[in-house]
Amino acid sequence: MAAVLASGLLAGGSVIVSGSIMLESIVASATRAAFNDAENRFAMLDSLLYRVENDTRKIGRDALAWFAAGYPSIADAKAAGRERLKADAAALGVDEVYFIGLDGIIGATSFGPDEGFDMFALGGSFTRFLSGLSRSGRYADQRMTMSTATAKANCYQYYGPAGSDYIIEVSTRIDNAVPKTF
Repeated sequence: MAAVLASGLLAGGSVIVSGSIMLESIVASATRAAFNDAENRFAMLDSLLYRVENDTRKIGRDALAWFAAGYPSIADAKAAGRERLKADAAALGVDEVYFIGLDGIIGATSFGPDEGFDMFALGGSFTRFLSGLSRSGRYADQRMTMSTATAKANCYQYYGPAGSDYIIEVSTRIDNAVPKTF
């Protein structure tokens, strides 16, 4: 009787241990598969966004060069007016354009709420970044970021035309850029 009871307990315990080992193995395998799937999806998303950023960068730089040639001074951009700047931006494939004076103030833009905004008020490294672009003849690209005014994801490009009295910024909304790329 004791032998039958002991073998029954031993068999039952073996079933429980085997079952828990098998269940642990199934859960670990499913967890690995889920993490691999998520990692692959993030890699694919990163690849897609990289392509969008590259396309946006090229379009933005072409637009910056066009604006610099078309509006030699901040006064010219201001005289053109917001609607003209908005139409130019749309024709060039960007959403907004900003002509930032050497004092950091947005003197002309296609985005009305930002007109007169002091970009240097954003402080520290951003102020140094803009100041470093002034009259440098260099372009700079900012990776995708969220707009503080619209809460939309945008790509931003900047250009400090040599000898000019402004820095140009263009922005392209990601929700507009994705359909253009794909």
